[in-house]
Amino acid sequence: MSAPAGITVTNIVNTNGTITADVEACDAALGANTVVLKVSDGQLSATGNLTVNVVPGNPPVISIQAPLEPVQAQKKKVNHQAGSFVTFSAFAQDPEDGFVPVTFSPPSGSFLPVGTTTVTVTASDHCGNTSTATFTVEVVNKKKKK
Repeated sequence: MSAPAGITVTNIVNTNGTITADVEACDAALGANTVVLKVSDGQLSATGNLTVNVVPGNPPVISIQAPLEPVQAQKKKVNHQAGSFVTFSAFAQDPEDGFVPVTFSPPSGSFLPVGTTTVTVTASDHCGNTSTATFTVEVVNKKKKK
């Protein structure tokens, strides 16, 4: 078997003349790519071409569970700055890979100052398709009434 760069063919099975295989084409050229298959029983051989049409991959879809309400600043300041440590979560699901890890900037659990902070969420699949999403977290410093 020979395949263009970026195409991997594994698990080739011949079941009564029907050939199946797993094909991965993360880094292959977009469009039609020809994979040459060769079978042999030791005496006779045959060759066939398999055309693999490579299309752009689908990036992961990010779902965010961010604080919906403003977060109250903590009483104790950090580095002389009012704010709060804020946690948030998200997940990403890729059509081909299933659930994939996400990263946050700034990270979940970070100290966020009073005001509005934009958080960026990023997720990538094994082929390098990447998605980003953003949300804002508002930290308020309202004095509680007695």
